[in-house]
Amino acid sequence: MARRSSQEILASIERLTELVRVYEQWDDHYHGARPEPYDEMTIDWCIERLREEGIRNSGIEIGLKENLREIGEHILDIQRYVPHEAESFLAYYRERTGRDFWSDIENPHKAAKAIVRRGSIREESEFRLLMSILSDTEQTVFKGADVDRVNKLLLDFETRGKSNGD
Repeated sequence: MARRSSQEILASIERLTELVRVYEQWDDHYHGARPEPYDEMTIDWCIERLREEGIRNSGIEIGLKENLREIGEHILDIQRYVPHEAESFLAYYRERTGRDFWSDIENPHKAAKAIVRRGSIREESEFRLLMSILSDTEQTVFKGADVDRVNKLLLDFETRGKSNGD
């Protein structure tokens, strides 16, 4: 993979931050304002704290991607249990951005299936995604032999990490 410039990483951070902001705005609109002190803990506040802590832009970008993956998982859960609420978010997102949410982020379930098809976990965020899905006792993404494959991938990734001194 070619090394990206600082400007490319900053542009990615801004795009990803915009996506998270839309979710925060919908959540505040749909569920009401967050109580103190959480009302000020927006994505912008978090990024500012990370920068103060000396976290590099590449680390912030990884965190934003992880956050969006979790938002996607949350929306999928809402679709399963409270479909009208999920539709409210998806419509709000389209209205605010002019785009489809699932086109802007990778559907977490599709991403998880792609990881299993590929046969290896490449990075920590993929590991966490698969762990998150398997930890849901009502998950419907993987069944039978696929669950076994996922468990093997998780074990292989953990073993590789330990052998690399992680």
